[in-house]
Amino acid sequence: MVFDGLHYAGCLAHLGRPMLVGSLPFAVLRRSIPGTPYHDFLSTWPYGSAPDGGGLETAMEKLRAAGGVSFTGVITPAAADYDQAVAPAAAVAVRPLKPHFVIDRQRGLPLLSAKTRRNIKIAARAWTIDPAPDRAAILGAALPLYAALQQRRQMSSEMTRMPPEHFRALLEVPGVVAIAARRGNAIGALVIAARDARESHLLHFLVDDDAIATCPTYLLMAHISEAWTGRGPVYLGGAPSGPDGPGVAKFKSRWASHATPAWLLTAILRGDLYRRLAGARAAAEDYFPAYRQPEPTALPALAGVE
Repeated sequence: MVFDGLHYAGCLAHLGRPMLVGSLPFAVLRRSIPGTPYHDFLSTWPYGSAPDGGGLETAMEKLRAAGGVSFTGVITPAAADYDQAVAPAAAVAVRPLKPHFVIDRQRGLPLLSAKTRRNIKIAARAWTIDPAPDRAAILGAALPLYAALQQRRQMSSEMTRMPPEHFRALLEVPGVVAIAARRGNAIGALVIAARDARESHLLHFLVDDDAIATCPTYLLMAHISEAWTGRGPVYLGGAPSGPDGPGVAKFKSRWASHATPAWLLTAILRGDLYRRLAGARAAAEDYFPAYRQPEPTALPALAGVE
């Protein structure tokens, strides 16, 4: 998988220092823990290939020996029933993440709704598919479109706030491709994806807010559904949290054969240090690692209210 390699991990250098662990199929990122001399480990975003139980156990020992406080990993949704297929390594928790939408010809393509067919026609009158835009065109569209997306969704997590350097490095990675809906020099929507011989994974799906009425995203998805699925499944990703989530989920479900979860791996490597760093947050079950959970913001005191 493209996301496994050290070359791809270099696109995420703003999160941590990329490194390889021999018993894992994917690179990891060594992240400094703010305000401390310590560090933890993270798999590549958005996910990596599935390790077997023995590989996991060996990897955790190596990461512990390397001084890591904890490990967080996400495993591809292509690993169906991963929690059942592998005996988890000691102290590694495995649980499903949110559903990811998949187009898979082997499972049958969905019948497109009248609205979807109408929107494809609207888009086809306004835009054409560029199956291989050049690097300058991709960056010229991706950087402002992603900045607008960050602002609209009020992205605050370091995992979803990609700097411009991410996109510049990403386009140098073998297997990373882009397609655009364009009219002359204008790009209405852009998809950046990772593709190999067996499957495709959408990484960034960006649209110009001023072009939404002419449905360029529908033209891109119609092309992907027709032209990309012969190679294997196309993984569309999940839906974001926040107000955009339901709309994104509905849009992706229009094209998907089915939905299946990615898998979250979590491991506390140095329990005493983990608890000391997390303090009162150590018992939190909805945030990992707990010591990275933002401290609650104190509300200002109100006059006459205790």
